[in-house]
Amino acid sequence: MTIKYGLRIKETGEILKAVAALNEDCDFCVNISYTIRPGVGIEWMVDAPTDAEYVRNNPTEWYNASYDTPEHGFKPDDLEVIRMELNIDPIDIKIPTMEEYLKIKYEEEEPKHYKYMMSELEKGEKLKYSVYELREIIREKKWSQ
Repeated sequence: MTIKYGLRIKETGEILKAVAALNEDCDFCVNISYTIRPGVGIEWMVDAPTDAEYVRNNPTEWYNASYDTPEHGFKPDDLEVIRMELNIDPIDIKIPTMEEYLKIKYEEEEPKHYKYMMSELEKGEKLKYSVYELREIIREKKWSQ
């Protein structure tokens, strides 16, 4: 188990999320500035509760706002430091190889295309299928663990 710390809005219970912004062509500022806010983004997490408490009390100006010391628009009393317990466990998951995908997708319904694609693979062509195609064969129950 991994322990991280973040900030939550007391009133709503919503955990603040980090959002990055590129600062191109900007002199005297960080290349990427971070803001923490509710809504869209990735949960903002740090390793030490003191770091989260520091950010709660000291939002950084945008031009210096890093992930560790981000910008936010809250009053310290509106936020609270929270502890997050993360279970990080590897799982055994398999997806089809390209050969398996081609067989599932084309061998029966489009045998000529299947044969052509397999010959391209054998020549060393780097073929890929998309995550959408993977979802499709799973949804159609043509692939399962």
